[in-house]
Amino acid sequence: MNTKLVLSTGLILLSLSGPGLAQEAPSPPPDRPFLDGRGDRIDERLDRRGDRVNERLDQRGDRINEALDRRGDTINQR
Repeated sequence: MNTKLVLSTGLILLSLSGPGLAQEAPSPPPDRPFLDGRGDRIDERLDRRGDRVNERLDQRGDRINEALDRRGDTINQR
């Protein structure tokens, strides 16, 4: 009795799946250049952003160095 139930359930599930199992997987998209030329613009934007970050870090480092120099001068005067 149990085998009939399992077989009938399996057949029902197979019939419900329909022809979907027999279909081929979709083909991959055709080869095309990376982002259709947008990659260069993205690289340029990232370069500019990196330059701005480096400039800010340099300015921050300069301010820290000046503050340390002033602090060192006041310590040396005591």
